[in-house]
Amino acid sequence: MADRSDVDRVKEATNLVELIGTHVALQPRGREHVGLCPFHDDQNASFCVVTHKSQAFYKCHSCGASGDAFTFIQNYLRIDFREALTMLADKAGITLSSRPSSPEDKQRRSNRERVTAANRFAQDFFRRCLEHPEHGRVARQVIETRGMSSEVVESFMVGCAPAGWDTFLNTLGNRSETIESARMAGLLRERTNGPGNYDYFRNRLIFPICDESGTPIAFGGRILDPEDNPKYLNSPETELFQKGRTLYGLHLARKSIMDQQVAIVTEGYTDVIACHQGGFRNAVGTLGTAMTDDHARILSRIANTVILLFDGDEAGQRAAERAMEVMINHPVDVFICILPDGRDPADILTGDRGRERFDAALEARITVLDYMLDRFSRDYIKQETMAGRQQAIEGFIATLARLGLARTQPIRRAMIINQVSELTDMPSSVIESMLADADTVARSRPTGQPMPSDPEPQEVDGMFNPHLPEVSNRRRLAEQEYLAVLLFDDEAPHREGHTLLEIDCFIDDRNRALAHEVLTRIAQGGSTTIHDLHREVADERIHELASNLWFKGQRLVDEPADDYDSRSPLQRVTEAFQACMNHAHAQQRLSQLDVSASNPGVLLEALRTIREQGPNAAAIHRNARN
Repeated sequence: MADRSDVDRVKEATNLVELIGTHVALQPRGREHVGLCPFHDDQNASFCVVTHKSQAFYKCHSCGASGDAFTFIQNYLRIDFREALTMLADKAGITLSSRPSSPEDKQRRSNRERVTAANRFAQDFFRRCLEHPEHGRVARQVIETRGMSSEVVESFMVGCAPAGWDTFLNTLGNRSETIESARMAGLLRERTNGPGNYDYFRNRLIFPICDESGTPIAFGGRILDPEDNPKYLNSPETELFQKGRTLYGLHLARKSIMDQQVAIVTEGYTDVIACHQGGFRNAVGTLGTAMTDDHARILSRIANTVILLFDGDEAGQRAAERAMEVMINHPVDVFICILPDGRDPADILTGDRGRERFDAALEARITVLDYMLDRFSRDYIKQETMAGRQQAIEGFIATLARLGLARTQPIRRAMIINQVSELTDMPSSVIESMLADADTVARSRPTGQPMPSDPEPQEVDGMFNPHLPEVSNRRRLAEQEYLAVLLFDDEAPHREGHTLLEIDCFIDDRNRALAHEVLTRIAQGGSTTIHDLHREVADERIHELASNLWFKGQRLVDEPADDYDSRSPLQRVTEAFQACMNHAHAQQRLSQLDVSASNPGVLLEALRTIREQGPNAAAIHRNARN
């Protein structure tokens, strides 16, 4: 466990909007800030950050994710609490006290620290090698040939690995722990033909791959000798590094992307560096791997527009199509920019009038649908058989459906359908029908069991069923609205002289558990902030319920009351809760009576109570109503 005072000091020093805003594009909305949730495929800005009324927490109204600065960093960076605390403390300039943690946490944290330390050491080693008169000579020539400036080489920390098999290994000394750390980081490999290790990167230009904070988590190497293979080599995946979750250069490009709301996605390290040197500092790279959903999620959180920039050769076009199909399912505008003559960004930007020509290429970008239509046109014309053309049409229509054409603007949809119709000599109505069918298939998703409809009121042996769903739902809602107002305005009971209800009044399990925390804290003068509930209550279901009810409480407190209603929000929800309890009590009494033999006056009294609380008339036994 971390020292409580450490947690409090770091929490008070952390601006939650600034912290989350470095990872998610947030926009002010009323008193909160909202954006796309970083924890699921959000398309509706469901993510909300609250920093008023002494609160500091986030909540996604779609997937339910909620928490404070610590849980955000834990879940976003996939680290444990102690690591998140240390990271935020370092950011705030706070020195933490030393407290013990579990052996598992210690080991995991130790492993991550060892890998990070090995990567930092390697980054310095590769930088020194680049400056070495002999080891760095060829690499410096390549850098000069590629037109990389000293400034961009410095900002991207470009280095080189010597040609020897054990040059890096020999710098580590004979300490087994240091060698093991380098092996954990993928910097060394065990020999297969005998004992010992050898350098993983040899005779390569080295590009450090950093996380979003700029810490090196891996390396990429490009050959210096044309005879070597493979041309590009990345570090093996580790606990810190997964290619499908990492975008090269993002730590340097993030601010420009968020400022412009535009991200340029390229294929390789040198492409990204060339773009940054040319003034396009919103460029990132996919590390030579296909675009993944994780890449798309990262980009959609910080940009409204993504330009997929690929070489004009066949491989580049295939990569563009793959990236396009991934990106289209995320809430961003996607454009394709195919560079002319199979050239890459570095070729254009380092050439004559490079920036001007690169700008022109970006301006010539086309939408995903236009790109697909052009590709289909060329593919369709090449088909010589009826079967081939039918297959081409069906495949293209299926692709259009996946890209959402059936749900785009009617004019835009009609224009594309007409183009397909003219190209294929098929009636536009047939194309429209095929698109509708394909859209149905594309949108179909496996679903769980349908939500059951409310059951009909039941009678049990001539008596009322005391567990009617409607009564249970009303009771649960009344409990939650009472707790909601207390969570949002925990000073109201003291301000209004309100006597808190007993915990036994709560019959829903989750409501009762939350009520125990909230009512006890208010009675003892403790804190009911969402942050403290998250930190001090272990049950995650309580975390989610508390966050949800805080927003409900905000609505209940802020919404204007009727002109004739002078009650405070706390009074309103308290009286509604008490009325609900009275209703349940009267219904219970009625269920216990023998309707045929009971005193009519007693029956009428119970029925009057139920009627005043708005009962479901269908639940009242016919004999009792008579």
